[in-house]
Amino acid sequence: MDDLIVFENESDDKGSEATPWKVLIVDDDDDVHRATFYSLKGTEVLGRRLDFISAFSATEAMRVLKAQPDIAVILLDVVMEDETAGLRLVKTIRQELNLPDVRIVLRTGQPGYAPEEEAIRDYDINDYKAKNELTHTRLLTTITAAIRSFAYIRALAEGRKDLERIVDASADLMSARHVNLFATQVTRHAGNIFALSGDTLVLTTLSDEDDQLAADLHVVVSSGRFSRYQGMLDSEIPEVAIRHRIQMAKEGQRSVLDQNAMTLFSKSQSGNLLVAYLEGATRLKADHALGLLDVYASTVALSLENVGLMARLKHFAYYDPLLDIPNRLYFAQHIDEKLEGTIEGWLVSLVDIDQFSAINDTIGSHHGDELLRRVRDRLLNELSKSVVLARISGDTFGLMGPRTEMAPERIRQIFTQPFTIEGRDQLLLSVTQGYVALADQIVSGHDAIKRANIALKRAKSLFRGEECRFTLDMARETEERVKLLHNLRQAFEAQNLYLVYQPQVDMCTGEVTGFEALMRWRTRSGENISPLQFIGVAENSGLIVPLGEWAMRVAMAELVILQRKFGRRFRMGLNVSMVQFRHHSFLSALDQALADLGVDPSDIELEITESVAMLDIGKVRRILSDLKSRGCSIAIDDFGTGFSSLSYLEHLPIQRLKIDKSFVDKLGTGLAESNLPEMIIQLGRNLKMDVIAEGVETREQADRLIEIGCQEAQGYLFAKPMADEALYEWLASRIKN
Repeated sequence: MDDLIVFENESDDKGSEATPWKVLIVDDDDDVHRATFYSLKGTEVLGRRLDFISAFSATEAMRVLKAQPDIAVILLDVVMEDETAGLRLVKTIRQELNLPDVRIVLRTGQPGYAPEEEAIRDYDINDYKAKNELTHTRLLTTITAAIRSFAYIRALAEGRKDLERIVDASADLMSARHVNLFATQVTRHAGNIFALSGDTLVLTTLSDEDDQLAADLHVVVSSGRFSRYQGMLDSEIPEVAIRHRIQMAKEGQRSVLDQNAMTLFSKSQSGNLLVAYLEGATRLKADHALGLLDVYASTVALSLENVGLMARLKHFAYYDPLLDIPNRLYFAQHIDEKLEGTIEGWLVSLVDIDQFSAINDTIGSHHGDELLRRVRDRLLNELSKSVVLARISGDTFGLMGPRTEMAPERIRQIFTQPFTIEGRDQLLLSVTQGYVALADQIVSGHDAIKRANIALKRAKSLFRGEECRFTLDMARETEERVKLLHNLRQAFEAQNLYLVYQPQVDMCTGEVTGFEALMRWRTRSGENISPLQFIGVAENSGLIVPLGEWAMRVAMAELVILQRKFGRRFRMGLNVSMVQFRHHSFLSALDQALADLGVDPSDIELEITESVAMLDIGKVRRILSDLKSRGCSIAIDDFGTGFSSLSYLEHLPIQRLKIDKSFVDKLGTGLAESNLPEMIIQLGRNLKMDVIAEGVETREQADRLIEIGCQEAQGYLFAKPMADEALYEWLASRIKN
C-alpha cells in the first residue's frame, strides 16, 4: 500500500490518453536523466502517464518553468553549478516564479551537502533523497506521493474553500521542528477545519526526545481528561473505545470519522506513524468531511515526513553514525554551553586508542567497529552522567567533565581490563590522552578541541600510553609549523627551492660513482632553511608529494647533463619519503619522468628509509619489485637507525645499504668505536648487497671504513653538496678525459 491515504473513489479509468503529469528533472549529470527515464518509462500515476522534461542547470530549469508553469514535480539536484545552486533555484521557484503548487524533491549524490533546516522550512521542499537510495520502487513511491500532493493542492485551488484551511495549516506543520510542536499544530488545525473543540490525544512513533524513532505508538500530546495518558503506549490507554478506534486506524491504514470523534491516521514515506484522536462531532457534511479528512491526512503525512527529515538531518549533523554518540560538532556545542557557566576544575580530553589501525587490520573492520562500540559502552558505564562523551575521529574519543571524574589516571584505569569481541577475542588496549583545562583561557568549544588535539599529538610523539596537558608553548610551536608550511608552499610556487648534489666516490680509486640529490630552500632574503626543519612539515602536510615529483625530474635532468658533459655514466640517488612512496601517483610520475628525460632507469637509485620498508610488507614488495623490473636500484638510507626487524632485508629487492653518519662519526677517533659499521658491512656482504657510508669527514674514518670492507662513501672529506655550476668545476678537476 502506498504510504499516503488512498481515496476510495479514486479511479484510473481515464486511461493513458489523459493529460500527462509533467516531471522536470534538473541535474547536470546526463546519466541521471537517462536512468530516471528508463526506470519510470511507461509508468502511470492516477491513470495518467508521466511526461519527463530535462534541464541540465538551474538557469535552464528557470526557462522551462517560465514556459511551462503546470509542471507537477521537480526532481532537483542539490549540487550543480555550485554547492548551493539547487537551493537557490528552490528559492526562485517559490518566491520569484510564484509556483507554490509544484512539488520539489531534492536529490544528491553527495550526502554532505544537506539543505539547511531554514531552507526546508521556508521554501517548501517536499522530500530529500540520496541518489543511491532511489531504487525503482522508492523513486516511483516518491513521485507518486509528490503527484498526489500536487493533485490535491490543485484541487484546492479549483474551488473547495474549506480546503484553504489545510493549506494554511501546512505552513505551520512544515515549520514545526519537533514532534511535540508538530502534534500540537496537527490537533489545533484539525479543530479549526472540522469545528471540533473536545479533548485530544496524539500518538506517534517519533520520540519527543531528539525526535528519534520509537518502537511503538505512544502519546506525545494530550489535553483535558486525557492529560494523564501522556507517554503511554497505545496499548496502555485505559479506555477501550479509544484503543479500538486507534487499532482500526492502524489496521486499515485509514482515518476514521464517526458521530462522536475523529481519528486521523497519517503515515510518512519513511514509515513514521501519527494518530490523532479528537473528540466531538463535526458540523460538516459526512461526504465533505471524509474528503477533507483524507486530504488533511495526506498533508499531515507529508509534513510528518518533513519532521522526520528534520530529525534525521539533525541527528546526522550532530551524532556519529557508527556509535550513536555526539560527534565533534555537537561536542563543541556542549563545551560552548559549559563555558557559559562554572568551568573551574573541568577538563576537555581527547582519548586516542593506541595502534588501533594495526588492531583493525588484524581483526578486520567489522570487529574493529565492534571494538569501538565496546570502548564506548565501557566509558559510558564507568564515567558518571556529568561527563559528555563524543567521537571526534576514527579511534579518538572526546570527554568533557570534572577532573574528579576524568583525570588521566582514572581514564587509564578504565582500560586495564581486556575487551571481549563477540565472546572470543580478548584485547587489551592502551590509550594516549591530550587534555586542556577549560579555565585555561578557552574561548570556544572548537578552541578547546583544537588545544586538546595539540596536546594529544605531543603525547603521541613522545610516548604512547601517556597523557599531555596543553600549554601555550605548544600553541606557539604549532603556529610556527603552520607558518613554516605556508612559507614553504609560497617558496615552492616562487621556485625558491633548489637541489644540490653530493658526490659519491670509490675511496680506493677516487673515482666518482654517483651523486645524492638533496633539496634546499633559500628565502628571498637569502636565509637558508634547514631540511631538518621543512622536510617533516612537508611530509605531514602531503606537500612532499609534489615536491618529490619536482625534485625527481630536476635531478634526472641534471643527470642527463652530467653524463653528456663528462662522457661517462653516473648514478643519481633520489630520496623518497614514506608519504611519497605510498602515494598512488608515485610509479606513474617516475615512469613519466624517465620517459620525458630519456634517463636509463639503471642509473637511478631510489633511497628509502627503514620506516618505508616496514609498511605493509606485501604492498612494499610489489612496489619495489615494480621498480626493480624497470631497472632502478633501491637503497636503504640511514640504515641501522630504525627499530624494526631486519627480516625484511631477506624479502625485499634491495641493492644497497647506507651506513648512517652517526655510526661513521665514531670511527677513527681513538675513542671506543662502534662495531655497527663493520656489522652492517658484513650483513650487506652476506646478503649480496653493496654498502656505502654517509658523512665521512676525516681521512681516519675513510681508512677505517676501507679496512673493514666498505669501498664507497660520501661526505665532506670528498665534497660538500654542490649546485650545478660548482659541481661541474669540481668534477672537471677530478675527471681527466
